[in-house]
Amino acid sequence: MDVGRRLSPGSIAFVGIDPFNTNFSQASLDSSMGATNIRYSNMLALATEDFNGFQFMAGYSFETGLKAADSPVQAGAFGTSNKFRAVSITVRYSSGPVLQTAMFDTYLSPSSKNSSSIKQWNVVGVYDFKVVKLHAAFGQNIDGRISGTNTLGNVETTGGDANTRGAVLFAPGARTNQWMVGLSAAAGPQGKLFASIEQMRPGGDFTIGARTSQTISSVGYSYQFSKRTGAYIYYSYMIVYYH
Repeated sequence: MDVGRRLSPGSIAFVGIDPFNTNFSQASLDSSMGATNIRYSNMLALATEDFNGFQFMAGYSFETGLKAADSPVQAGAFGTSNKFRAVSITVRYSSGPVLQTAMFDTYLSPSSKNSSSIKQWNVVGVYDFKVVKLHAAFGQNIDGRISGTNTLGNVETTGGDANTRGAVLFAPGARTNQWMVGLSAAAGPQGKLFASIEQMRPGGDFTIGARTSQTISSVGYSYQFSKRTGAYIYYSYMIVYYH
């Protein structure tokens, strides 16, 4: 059991899923997938031991410490029900060349007759062919959008700009679909190549203003001189489609 400010269970379960290891700014998986690399304050988290390759993790944050955009109710000073809370549940399977993870997160606005929640689910998998690893992910954000590196920068709702950099956007009826495919491979004893294509498509009530889909293509190379010293180069390109 862990208590305090820490990575969400979903973030921990996603280790090894992204060819870019949720780094490299725009090239990161969370540019399109949402909260796959995020920290919560006031977290109570539990994790089981590995059982035949399976591990289960769950967490509850009494107050996430995240910025809330377009929340139906402002967070109050006292009482857990007056805070922006989150629940995260994951299952991870790792055995031989197979790595699979599924996550479900819920973000809760302060309780009232106008209270709202955002749901996020993602399923992902990696298969190691020895020479190359294949990576794939698919998921949705429902009734809003979870913080990402660079998401929804050109989409508007009735509340205005829906850019969710570092925030949680409450938008009942709104939805995004997201996916990623990628690969990684060793390039000599100390080098590594990695690449991915990811896309985020808004739907539902994301219909006001400029409604866009974003597709990000990225490629990178890293070289490890020693355990503490390395160098890397990468290129990432985002295309925004207006509907």
